[in-house]
Amino acid sequence: MARNLAQRLDRLERLAAALLTADTSPVYLREGEAIPEGIDPERVVFIVRTFVEPPARVEDELPATQEPIFSDEGSQRQERRQPLEYPPLGVA
Repeated sequence: MARNLAQRLDRLERLAAALLTADTSPVYLREGEAIPEGIDPERVVFIVRTFVEPPARVEDELPATQEPIFSDEGSQRQERRQPLEYPPLGVA
């Protein structure tokens, strides 16, 4: 039975190694490129470049630009601010 167990274990190790080394990741190619030899065609993903024209818009439909609004209150607030007072530095 031990001999049979060793054979089974060897077979399982070979199967696991074959599954782990098999490359099943996708291969990305540009449209029109040939599939390299030795690669399964089911793994190949073709990339297609498509240019899309934006729809035409009438200029009147565009939102109007707005100028920033400045008020005098903002400048008064800056004048009221007091400078920060730092604690005295020294070695105690």
